[in-house]
Amino acid sequence: MLCAVSHGDPLFIFRLTPLVLALAELDAAATDALLAECGLPASATRGAITAPLSRVERLVEEAARRSSKRPFGVALARAVPFGTYELAELLVRTAPDLERGLRELERHASLINPVGRFEVRETADETELHYFVHGTTDALGATMNEFTFAYLHRALDDVTPGGLPLSRVWFSHRASEDAPALRACFGVDVTYGARTCGLSIPRGSSPTPLRTADPVVFAFLAKQGQERLRALGDRSAAAVVVDVIESQLGFAAADLDAVSARLGQTPRTVQRRLGDEGTTFREVLEDARKRRAEAMLADGMPFATIAEALGFSGVRSFRRAHRRWTR
Repeated sequence: MLCAVSHGDPLFIFRLTPLVLALAELDAAATDALLAECGLPASATRGAITAPLSRVERLVEEAARRSSKRPFGVALARAVPFGTYELAELLVRTAPDLERGLRELERHASLINPVGRFEVRETADETELHYFVHGTTDALGATMNEFTFAYLHRALDDVTPGGLPLSRVWFSHRASEDAPALRACFGVDVTYGARTCGLSIPRGSSPTPLRTADPVVFAFLAKQGQERLRALGDRSAAAVVVDVIESQLGFAAADLDAVSARLGQTPRTVQRRLGDEGTTFREVLEDARKRRAEAMLADGMPFATIAEALGFSGVRSFRRAHRRWTR
C-alpha cells in the first residue's frame, strides 16, 4: 500500500534509513516490503534520500513499532555517529562556548534540512532551543522529534564540561507509553503537546566554554558556512520557486497562487521576476517535475507512485508527460 502525499507534505533529506532498518532488525524481505509500503526507494538502504516527510515519518514509526528497543528515538540517537550532520554539527562542536554553539545551530539549520528551523530564545531564567517545521503541527512526528533532541542532548553533553545542564524538554506530539523512559533518559521533566519541540538550560550556563572548542577550525568552518548560506540565499527567482514547491507545498498543490502566497508576493510579481529570467511559472514547474521524475525513476519507483507524488491526475497523464520529456 502506498503512502499518500498530502498537499503540504515537504520533501525531507533523511540520512538514517540504514540505521533505522538495522535497529528494527528486519531481514531483507521485510526491509523491501517496509520500504515499498512506505513508498520509499530501495536505494534508501544505501544512504541519504530525499522523500516526502510523511513517508519518512511512516518508515521510522513502523520501524519503531517492530523494534524491541525502547524508546526507539533514543536508541537511534545513541547509534548515530558524531559528525553525521557535517558542517552545521562541526560548527557547534568547535564553537567557543555553548551559547555560540546554539547560535550556530540556529543559523545553519538549513544546511541540515531546509524544511526545519531551530530558534534560540532567551527568557529571564533560561536559554531555550526551539525546533519546528513550517506547515506541520507535530514537527517531524513523535519518534523523529524524540530522536532529534536525544541526539542533541547526547552531542551537547559530549562537548560541555560536566555535561549539558538541562532544565526542561518539550515536544509538540502527544505523550506515549515511552514517556517515563524518556524522562529518565533526559533526567528532567518532559512535557507534550507544545507548539514546538525544544530543550532549555539555565540562563547562566550558556557562556560555558566547550571542551572541543577550536578557534582555528571554527573560523574556517564559519567561513565555509557563510559561503554555503550565501549560495542558498543568492538563488534565482526560479530556484526560489522550485524550493517552495519541493520543500513546502509539494507538487500536487503547486499552482501560481499557492507559491506566491508562500513567498508573500502577488502572482503578478512572481511572474514578472520569472519573466526577467526568461522563463514562466509553468516552465519552472514543468522542469522541476521532469528532474524529480528522473530521480524517482532512477531509484526504481513505479509510475503510479511518481504520478501521485508529482501531482498528475493519474498514470496516463504522467506517461504522456514522460514521453514529451524524452522525445
